[in-house]
Amino acid sequence: MNRNKRIGRNKYTAFHQRTTLIAGLMMLFTAMGCGESSTPPQAAGSVQISSQPIAIEVPGQPTDERVASPQVDDSTTRIQSQLQKPTTATHSTAVATSFSAANAVPGDPSRPGDPSRPSAPQRFRLPDDRPKLNAEELLSHGLRIVESKHLVLVTDLPQESVAEIPQLADALFANLEARLGKLQPNIAGSEFQVTGFLMDARERFKQADVLPPDEFTIRNGRHLGYQFWTNNQPADYYRRHLLLHEFVHCFMMCEYGMNNIPPLWYTEGIAEYFATHRLHTDVSKSEFGILPSSRHRFEGWHRIAEVHRHFNQEPSASGELADIISMQVVMHPADTTFVDDSQYANAWALLWLINHHPELQPEFAALATCRTQEQFNDAMAKIPELTLQQMNQIWPLYLDGLAEAEVSTVRFPSLTPMPSQQSHGENTLPQELTLEASQQWVSTGFELTAGQQVIIECKGRFVVRETTKPWISEPDGITIDYVRGRPLGEVIGAIVSTDGTKTTRHIPIGTSKTLQSPIDGILWLQINDQWSDRANNDGKVTFHISPVQ
Repeated sequence: MNRNKRIGRNKYTAFHQRTTLIAGLMMLFTAMGCGESSTPPQAAGSVQISSQPIAIEVPGQPTDERVASPQVDDSTTRIQSQLQKPTTATHSTAVATSFSAANAVPGDPSRPGDPSRPSAPQRFRLPDDRPKLNAEELLSHGLRIVESKHLVLVTDLPQESVAEIPQLADALFANLEARLGKLQPNIAGSEFQVTGFLMDARERFKQADVLPPDEFTIRNGRHLGYQFWTNNQPADYYRRHLLLHEFVHCFMMCEYGMNNIPPLWYTEGIAEYFATHRLHTDVSKSEFGILPSSRHRFEGWHRIAEVHRHFNQEPSASGELADIISMQVVMHPADTTFVDDSQYANAWALLWLINHHPELQPEFAALATCRTQEQFNDAMAKIPELTLQQMNQIWPLYLDGLAEAEVSTVRFPSLTPMPSQQSHGENTLPQELTLEASQQWVSTGFELTAGQQVIIECKGRFVVRETTKPWISEPDGITIDYVRGRPLGEVIGAIVSTDGTKTTRHIPIGTSKTLQSPIDGILWLQINDQWSDRANNDGKVTFHISPVQ
């Protein structure tokens, strides 16, 4: 047996011995129902930086590796690291248009709850089992340490390339606790802190013996317990993004571990969501969970471009189908691994939708506190089935309009159909409907069958721009400007199957259109405009839908 294998075996023997001891102590504390001791046992808190070399202990090995995207490639690994029995998740105060904790946990003494329920024993987050780092030894391999309250960054990049990253992680931590709920305390009384390894020349880290086992594949980013590893990126923004993505995983899984986690669309989506950030000169005021307002200063991110790469957005007079990745595929993929960029892009898009759509955000707010599969399933079970069905419908239309923009100007497809002026039934013709020019896609509520023909007639005048004077349009649109190859202000339609798995491309309608539906689905209508330019539109369009005689 060579020396490296012998050292590796000693590392894992020591780790498992230590895990057994800690688990026994945790069971004792739980049985006693005591809180934090005034003289806690010697459990690791923050990374200790020693002037003497010490063997690196790698906290466990992955048992179910997930293949990750060539772009992001992180995919949290399920590991047997839970030392405490799962109870109920932590909670926070609701935050407008952001993740918010929905209901206090009954019986949790650290959160307001139902006084009629008995108090549960104090819970602690998982022990911080990071190894000590030898600063002098690391420096001899060309690695430097940059540290803040919540992040110890070990890197071979120049100081000026990474100086703001630890402070940015501190700002993210504060944002996560405000929006997802405060972490349970550490039994040792120490602050939450993780160690990140940002690698330009991986060989240096291998020589310094700070890499996880070889079978723990790291392509661009990966986390394990209170540590993570990311590869350097050409773009400054995306370098920070990957680091923050892994930091979120460490935060989300430090209480219950990496077993029995929520589905990947959520765990990866929430990491992508909060890692998408806007860096401020005052790093402490940086923003997280944002929608990029442009591609400038977000180099390497490409999430929206990746979403749009997967379906054809060209208009089609006959209603040809667009290739889409349905919400059901995003939520319930055939393969449980994350293997390409589109999975990360769609997971981000779905988290952004449920976090910002004004009709969906309250329904999904309780997901913010979920750390386990059971908690997640319980929260999802409380969401009305009708809401999920409506989400299936609006998903392709939301992706259709998704673009970089100022978030305050964004309009979403409405869950509420247009009001009908008829009283003879929702799915009978003729129908008389009214659409506000400022709305994005709105359902007519009328379900067409494949091959069915209808006549759609539109009338109205509305403002679509205002420069030196208002740009007034009618249903045929105005040719001063074009959006996706069609006149600005033109009435356009789309037909979406009730399960959201099929949708047509944009169907130009204008003043009048005889339409034959290619699929069974609901007819949706809107004014042709960018989703972030609708806020200032003013006026209405009236639609008359009748059968072909």
